[in-house]
Amino acid sequence: MTADLKAIETQVRHWTFEVSIIGRTNAGKSTLLNALLRKQVLPSSVQAQTGPWLHIRHDESPREPTLSLDRELTPQEEKLVKQAFKIEEITVTGCSKITHQLQQLNENFRNWKQIPDVFNSEKLVLRCPIPCFQGLSSNTTFEFVDTAGFH
Repeated sequence: MTADLKAIETQVRHWTFEVSIIGRTNAGKSTLLNALLRKQVLPSSVQAQTGPWLHIRHDESPREPTLSLDRELTPQEEKLVKQAFKIEEITVTGCSKITHQLQQLNENFRNWKQIPDVFNSEKLVLRCPIPCFQGLSSNTTFEFVDTAGFH
């Protein structure tokens, strides 16, 4: 019984604070997020850029920003995602590599007729420090979500 109470207490004490950035295509959602990150990580231009939603999770532990899915893929899922989106790696590190990976993912995502199920069920997550959240509670997860625009 005590173990159950401890598990419940842990869940109650951990909060997730998630803010979705929603707006029209080319409204500057990714540009705003780059400003909040104080880094040019997300692709932005006068053309639509964002494909799959991107969760930008505050994480002070990685030395470099890291882009990955929220869970490990099976070898079969990994092969499917790499083929579908014409990418070499699922997990990439460093601002310029992440920008390039997101450009590729976004372009192929918009052209792909049937999205692999893994992208419908798993989060694409960029883990990096978000300056406005630094030093806040370690019991709270802070995330921004970059969404595809609407017309």
